[in-house]
Amino acid sequence: MTLYYLLFIHAQYDVLKFYEKLGWVAVGPVFDESKIKHQVMIFLPDSKEKIKNLKCLQDPEVPSYVARVLWTTLKE
Repeated sequence: MTLYYLLFIHAQYDVLKFYEKLGWVAVGPVFDESKIKHQVMIFLPDSKEKIKNLKCLQDPEVPSYVARVLWTTLKE
């Protein structure tokens, strides 16, 4: 089985729409980083098989808001 890594970024809140147009998905709460509002964004793999094999889904410390988006995507 090939394991895949989930791509994520801390995107500045004011440019979320730009990243969304490129396929990124905003997850979790908005937070301050260097006094600028940010939000975590993830880039979903291009197939459900790759999502099932994401290494982070085997990590008990993955944030629940990330896991929730991944499991919801698998159920669609």
